[in-house]
Amino acid sequence: MEAKTNFDGIFATLKSELVHYLLFSERELLAGPKYATREGFSNWGFQEGSVYVAGERLKVKKPRLRNKGKEISLPIYSALTFHKSPAQGIERDLLPQLPRSA
Repeated sequence: MEAKTNFDGIFATLKSELVHYLLFSERELLAGPKYATREGFSNWGFQEGSVYVAGERLKVKKPRLRNKGKEISLPIYSALTFHKSPAQGIERDLLPQLPRSA
């Protein structure tokens, strides 16, 4: 039982670190390194947020980025904020393919 508890804790930490890495890497890909950003871009700190990973909600620090004074959304963050339940997946993917009776 203790081994499972330790594994769950390690897995939770890995999920959190992976999401953090993805978010901050994407910010860097878009704007360049933190202290040498591309022209027009500026880092704007971070804000608290949450994403869904493996069906669980995870609190994260979302990096903020601006380009020419306008907030830029990070596509990875946007994708991870959508919580898709199994029922939503079935409804969206399978139901349209079922034959309908006349």
